Order: sequence, then structure tokens, then C-alpha cells
Amino acid sequence: MNKRIIFPIILFSILLRCLNGESMSGREIIDEQDRRHGAQSEYTLQQMTLIDKNNNQEIRNMREYSMDISDDHSRSLIVFDTPESIMGTALLTWWNRNDESDQWMYLPAQKRMQRIAKGSKKGYFMGSDFSFEDIQPEKQDNFDFEIAGETTISGLPCWMIEVTPNNTRTMESSGYSRRILYILKEYFFTVKIEFYDKWNVLLKTQQNGLLQKIDGSRFRANKIIMINHQTDHKTIIETEDREINQKINEDIFTERYITTGRHLP
Repeated sequence: MNKRIIFPIILFSILLRCLNGESMSGREIIDEQDRRHGAQSEYTLQQMTLIDKNNNQEIRNMREYSMDISDDHSRSLIVFDTPESIMGTALLTWWNRNDESDQWMYLPAQKRMQRIAKGSKKGYFMGSDFSFEDIQPEKQDNFDFEIAGETTISGLPCWMIEVTPNNTRTMESSGYSRRILYILKEYFFTVKIEFYDKWNVLLKTQQNGLLQKIDGSRFRANKIIMINHQTDHKTIIETEDREINQKINEDIFTERYITTGRHLP
């Protein structure tokens, strides 16, 4: 058969599998999710609410910037604007597909960047229920993605994808033995994640709600709830504004930009 005919047939076959979700592996589902929902750059204005077991609440306002520098490198910056006691506190992440990623915290009182040690990424970020590990992008080659079953959420069919580290280094650095992703079949969007600790006990559940179609096949969750079942603590993140694929100055993701106070509101 002529190669000019074979190539379109292969592409059409792949497209049908993506559209129908037929015979797709767990990794193929994850790759298709990235293709549909990824963005070159993104800015969000968010409110974070911390709720303890006695229902005491603390409200924070923050900004998040992210940008793909290249196919193998991305940057992100989270800045707290309120309350005044933590204003200017920032987390800078440099992600590298082929090497270790780096994270630094900036504490205004110290006026310097403090690198997050590799062993500290299991720790929780600013008293929330999100660990430093949760915040940085994932290196997918370090994990196995297996279809663990199917279910429905709010009447919508979902895949259940079990995610486990596939090498000793990742196993030791991760705070989780495994995770279960609940991905909507229609949109290839993750609406729920279960996190299991090193003893395979359910630690946390993340719920992604108030889905909004941004453009094309791209969706975002405007409300994220992370529940820690072992501490009865909860973190809610609500998006108030979002800009996708708009120009972001690369200088934002540098130590100098932060230590000179240019990140302040």
C-alpha cells in the first residue's frame, strides 16, 4: 500500500481511539489529557481558605503564574497578597524534564530565597493540605499509569487510573505509595484524586469542581477542595480570574525579581 495512504489511516485510527477512549492505555489517556488541557502560559488570581477540624477558617489571596520556557523546562510562581502577615511570601518552581526540579521559598522577613530540600517536598505548603510535591509538575516517565476500573461521578463516566512510582528514587522522594485519578471520559479531565500514604492508607482526597470550558477542548476547575482525612483539615482554592496563553515576562520567574520586591501587589 502506498505510504501516502497508510499515514492518514494511522492518524485517523489514533484520533478514533482518542475520541472513543477505546483500547487506550492509562498512559495514553494521561498524554491525551495533557494535549487537550495544556497551556503555554497561565495566570490565576485565587482565594485559599484553610479550615481546621474545629471549623476555624483562615482566608488568603494569592496569584499564580506559570509558563513553558521550552519543551523540557517550565517555571511557576505563587505569591501571597493577603493577609498582611504573609504578604509577599512566594514559592518559585523551576521544572526540568531531564533533571531534578528546584523549588525556593521567599519569606519577606528573611529577605532571601530558601531552597526546598529534596526530602522536604513531602511537607505541606504554607499550612495548606497541598504538599510541595503536589504543586510542582509531574515527570510522567517516573510513574506507571494503569487503568484500575471505571465508575461514574455525578452521573458522568470516568476512568480510574492508578498512578505508582516506577523507580526507587521516585518512591523514596514521594510522600505517596499510589494515587487514583478519576478522569471524565468525555473531556479527559481529572475531577478527583485519592492520595494514599506510604502504608497504603487513604491520606487525602482532591475534588476539582465548577468546571469551565476555556476554549477548544481546554477545561479548568474553578474550585479545588483538598481534604486531609488523617488530620480533619481542609483547603479550598477558588479561582477569581484567569488568563491563558497571554504574554508573561520571563523575568517574573527569577530570584532577582522576587528579592527586589517586584512581585509585590
